[in-house]
Amino acid sequence: MHHAVVATDPLEITLVSHLIRCGKQVKLVLGQDPSEPPNANPKLIDMVVKTRRWFEGLSSGHYQSLRSIASDEQFDKSYVSRLLSVAFLAPDIVERILTGDHSATLTPERLRKACPLPLLWDEQRALLID
Repeated sequence: MHHAVVATDPLEITLVSHLIRCGKQVKLVLGQDPSEPPNANPKLIDMVVKTRRWFEGLSSGHYQSLRSIASDEQFDKSYVSRLLSVAFLAPDIVERILTGDHSATLTPERLRKACPLPLLWDEQRALLID
């Protein structure tokens, strides 16, 4: 025989949250103090590492063309071409991505949509760093 336990005291749950503006949207971010830097995003780090590997492969002759990268990675050649500019991110932006010291609005999707990135680092900062 099972006995039901009935809680008579109210349960209070406190969550750290804040609102951020991302384009025309406003997002509610839970569990992160806005004064604390976010954790590093593995997908952003992967984009940086992958595109640098592609560029090094092109420079060394491992890859003969963007088409050979696309074939190896099973991506569309135009996707590889656009994303390759991530290999030329300003060093301080790369550092922010690696440490997670950037706005929560810098997402893999936002970085991908910004590609091809401008070559000037100041323009990259204006585009990606809030």
